[in-house]
Amino acid sequence: MDSLSYSFESHASGYYTDIRNDSLFLEISYKNSTIERKDGSSIETQVDYWNYKLDSQNRSITVPITDLNSIYYSSNARSTVNNISTSIAGFSTFSALVIAPLISINYRSGDFAGNRYYIAAGSSLGLAVISGTIALLSQNKSYWIITPNETPDKDAWYLQAD
Repeated sequence: MDSLSYSFESHASGYYTDIRNDSLFLEISYKNSTIERKDGSSIETQVDYWNYKLDSQNRSITVPITDLNSIYYSSNARSTVNNISTSIAGFSTFSALVIAPLISINYRSGDFAGNRYYIAAGSSLGLAVISGTIALLSQNKSYWIITPNETPDKDAWYLQAD
């Protein structure tokens, strides 16, 4: 019967709507749950609530603050900057590795225009470095949840209802 002992872990993603009575209220968009049994087997479920096109009331969940271990926080502006800069970094890298060599070949004579290559690859790699740095700096912030009597640091929050 030891194999029936298990641990449960759940990750939810969504929009914070309220905090009251020591609970956090979320409009959930995605949930990933894992059950690991003592015998080593596990069950994982993933639900993407946006696919069900439910109204916000049917996607609302309540999570007791005491059940939270950490929060990944991002504002809409930070997410937008991260998405755009990640896309630019990817395209710039592709441009430096694929497009720059292709535009540097003189297809009539078979010559390779080194100066054109250095300009195209150099500017593409420069843009990739800048946008990649912005993407890294604009990632979601991770905060550990602590109790109000613990000393918070820059990577820890405590939550309480007003």
